[in-house]
Amino acid sequence: IEKESCGDPGTPLYGIREGDGFSNRDVLRFECQFGFELIGEKSIVCQENNQWFKEVPCLSNFTAPMGTVLSPDYPEGYGNNLNCIWTIISDPGSRIHLSFNDFDLESQFDFLAVKDGDSPDSPILGTFTGAEVPSHLTSNSHILRLEFQADHSMSGRGFNITYNTFGHNECPDPGIPINARRFGDNFQLGSSISVICEEGFIKTQGTETITCILMDGKVMWSGPIPRCG
Repeated sequence: IEKESCGDPGTPLYGIREGDGFSNRDVLRFECQFGFELIGEKSIVCQENNQWFKEVPCLSNFTAPMGTVLSPDYPEGYGNNLNCIWTIISDPGSRIHLSFNDFDLESQFDFLAVKDGDSPDSPILGTFTGAEVPSHLTSNSHILRLEFQADHSMSGRGFNITYNTFGHNECPDPGIPINARRFGDNFQLGSSISVICEEGFIKTQGTETITCILMDGKVMWSGPIPRCG
C-alpha cells in the first residue's frame, strides 16, 4: 500500500462502487444491484491513519429453496476490510442445511459466523476460520444468518457453501456421494437410505445405511453421510 493510501477495498458482491481514489480523504460510495439491499454505510472515507472509516458493505438475501453462497471474488481471494452478511430465508416450518464445499480464510483474523435466525443476537451455530472445511450445519429455524468479517491484511481463497431447505419432519437431502450409488429418495422421519461404493472404491466415512431419526428433539440422520474414495 502506498504512503497516505488506504488501499483498494474492492467492490462488494452484487454491488456497484463509485470512485477510484484510495488516498487520504478520498471517498468511495456504494449501492446494490437491483434486487439486493444495502447493509452498512453508503460511503467510506480514507482516514489520515490509512484506514477506511467504515468497513465495505456487502449483503445478499436468499429465498430460493436451494442455492450457493460465495465469498466475494471466490476463488480468487476476498480482499480486505470486509463485513458481509448473507441471510437465507425459507418457508416458515422448514429448516436449512449447509454444505461446505470449500473453505480457506486467514486463520484467527478472518471469520465466518453462522447464526440460527435473522438477528445479530441470534444463537451461533458455529464460528469458523482457517483452511479446515467445516462439517455440515443444520438450522433449527427457517432463517440462517451468515456473517463474514475480514481484517485489513492478507486473505484466503474464500468459501463455497451450498444450501437446501427441508421440512421439520424430514432430514436434509444427503446428496449422492462421489464414486457411489445411493438407494432411497425418501428423507422423512423413519426413512433410510443406503450407499454402495462403485467398483474399485471403498467406504471412507459412515456406514452403508443411515436412518432419519429423532434425537434430543432434533430430526437428523443416524450417522455421517457415507463417502467412498
